[in-house]
Amino acid sequence: MSEAKPYGLLYSLHGFLLLLCAAILTYACIAPQWISDVNGGSFGVTGFCDDRKDFSTCHRYHSIQSDTKRGAVATTFFGILLMWFSFIISIVSCCCCHASVGLHRFIIVTACLFILLGVLFFVGGLDEEKDVCPKARSFFKGDCTFGHVFLLVIIFDVVALVVSFFVTRPLYQEQELEFAKQQREHHHPHHDYDPHHGRIYLQETQIDAHIPKQAFA
Repeated sequence: MSEAKPYGLLYSLHGFLLLLCAAILTYACIAPQWISDVNGGSFGVTGFCDDRKDFSTCHRYHSIQSDTKRGAVATTFFGILLMWFSFIISIVSCCCCHASVGLHRFIIVTACLFILLGVLFFVGGLDEEKDVCPKARSFFKGDCTFGHVFLLVIIFDVVALVVSFFVTRPLYQEQELEFAKQQREHHHPHHDYDPHHGRIYLQETQIDAHIPKQAFA
């Protein structure tokens, strides 16, 4: 138990970063300030604002006719759901049991890819916004500019990917070592392997034998 304690702080940091990413990405995907148009308004995945500086002028889309916008909404929000699910897994792993870090990493990466796919759907449909962005076309914003919310989506999607690979790496290595130890104890219940000296200490007979590590592969 004492060997696992240093990882408690890492699990907590991992959970906090996931919560931060999930919360900001949820806000960013709902806020209609992805693109600032030439008329002083803005629009996003789920709505638009007549005046981007006045939130009272913002409205939700009553219906989404465009296939690209429907694709953006579906993929983005599915990615957000997976992000929140990964946060719940991190809390359970920290407080109750250590869930598979490899599976957890896969869920986070999948969530980030779906959010990125939603962004691609969104910018791919900019050609349908020529009334507010006259020179816009697919994957090109024309006279309009990317809003701060759009940048938040990109930044925290990358942050979540960094969390999934670099923060979880020590946790993944810990689980691999724990799994190897359990396998060793299962196949050799009376042996205590010392990886630094390449020896087997026979606890019952107190016989010191030099046995190579490959014998337990």
